[in-house]
Amino acid sequence: MFISQPALSQQIKALEASLGVDLFVRGAQGVSLTAEGQGILPEARLLLAAADQLVEQARFTSPGQDGLISLGYLEHALGSIVPTFLESLLEAAPDVSVTLTSFPPGDRALDGLIDGRCDLVIMRGTHRTVTGLRTEPLASEEMVAAVPVGHPLAARERVSLAELAAEPFAFVDRESDPEGWDAAMALFDAADGRPSVVQTGHRMQEALLWVGSGQGVTLVPASVARVIAGLDVEFRPLTGEPRPTLDVVLAWIEPNANPRLATMAAAAETARRRLAGTPGMVHE
Repeated sequence: MFISQPALSQQIKALEASLGVDLFVRGAQGVSLTAEGQGILPEARLLLAAADQLVEQARFTSPGQDGLISLGYLEHALGSIVPTFLESLLEAAPDVSVTLTSFPPGDRALDGLIDGRCDLVIMRGTHRTVTGLRTEPLASEEMVAAVPVGHPLAARERVSLAELAAEPFAFVDRESDPEGWDAAMALFDAADGRPSVVQTGHRMQEALLWVGSGQGVTLVPASVARVIAGLDVEFRPLTGEPRPTLDVVLAWIEPNANPRLATMAAAAETARRRLAGTPGMVHE
């Protein structure tokens, strides 16, 4: 570590005093982590990685260097929306460097903009009001039913919201994603009946794990079907017109000092046109 042992010991003791816990057990056989030390180890590694990323970003954004854009995205958008936008962005600015950060449901991606972790985020079109927030539409994707393999509804070509509401339901809990929860329940209210939610998870994948284990059905964006595999889940379109959709936008906050954001609008427009022809997306 290129540091003397006494100096290292002093720094460790200072850190322990600051945190108010012992991080190491010191004995004749050497040094090991306490339970508290093990508990914060993952976060400590994340902090170190973030520090390295900060140095890298400073290098990229210094004069004469290629630009760096930090892009956040909701997990479900990984199927087609994120790759299509990245393709469009790198075509518009082939020398740009992009770092990626995924976010769970809810407003976490928007929080990533507010606290400066991301220059851009791909997120749901419905969101709380934030000063300086700007958005460009990327896609409007259909919501689809997710049911267990072998379930009677899996034999159907299309499934209605009323049929889903009659089944045990698994969903992301309201605390994790209040807007998503309220929007889904509003759809069922319009179809004359809310489902009985028997299982919840903090992420969409967790709700789908319950579906795959036969513990319920759920409602997800169409692109999830292209991301999730091996969970014993079948996806079916919904009946009725117009079918429920989820709007996805590219968002950023102005002012933003990153000079590479100037190419963002053109990239978003290109991505939007390409995504309009993707299965599961609403065509213009």
